Amino acid sequence: MMLTYLLITTECRGVIMIINSLISNLMKKEIQVVMLPTEKAKSDISKGNKTGFLVYHEFFRGTEGIYTNHTYQHLYFLSDEEIKDGDWFLAFIERKWVLRQCLRLSSGYIITTEHSQINSLDCKKIIATTDPELGLPRPSNEFLKKYCELGGIDKVLVEYDKIQTGDKCSGCGDSHPMNIYSDSGHGCKYCGCFDLSPLYKLQLKVAPDNTISIYPINS
Repeated sequence: MMLTYLLITTECRGVIMIINSLISNLMKKEIQVVMLPTEKAKSDISKGNKTGFLVYHEFFRGTEGIYTNHTYQHLYFLSDEEIKDGDWFLAFIERKWVLRQCLRLSSGYIITTEHSQINSLDCKKIIATTDPELGLPRPSNEFLKKYCELGGIDKVLVEYDKIQTGDKCSGCGDSHPMNIYSDSGHGCKYCGCFDLSPLYKLQLKVAPDNTISIYPINS
């Protein structure tokens, strides 16, 4: 009995260590949520032109009936992450958000695919959206329902994976990819120092159904 108990305890500790490791590799970032009108005939959310009420269209997305006086909307989840070539972003121009795509970067400015030039400080990267044409992850239907019930949500927490990309040596200050070590062992490839600190990057956590994990700020 004692041996069985010890084995179970050991296995439980192993499971706990794995769970703790998974938890430590997750983190949440504060993300801004912006709603913008769309002229497209289909969207998950519409806003009453007179009432201002938000409606989640779980099944019906037509333009007839009680929704003729509604304007369809898309949600955009904005991050302060670096905007790179090909990324979609929102730019705050003349006190309103406009949708643009990055062609290339140039000395603190973003050159758009429309060949306009926008100060990068006025732009935020889109990490998820309800607009399927952007080819990005999307919020869950449950979040869209809650968004409409509350009349809108300005900021949320979104889950990211923390992925180790390499190590940094405290001896020479050099950074190098994971598993690239000196011939003598797990020391720095360049100076042999064994005092290495892991380097991480954050990657948006996306479920198999292409949805992101969203939490309220006060959770």
